[in-house]
Amino acid sequence: MKGYKTLAASALITIIGSLQQIGVINLVPEHFQGVAIATIGLVMAGLRLVTNTNVLKNR
Repeated sequence: MKGYKTLAASALITIIGSLQQIGVINLVPEHFQGVAIATIGLVMAGLRLVTNTNVLKNR
């Protein structure tokens, strides 16, 4: 199966962000949260640029 890497990265980022929001973890200090969000956006855009298949397609 192809096209799962971007979804997997997105799911992982969502889980980590949710855990930080509810206070289970403190991964990103408050004064770096804007930079962290911008970096996540750039990473997701980069992943999409290197992906050349439809999501969850066998070929």
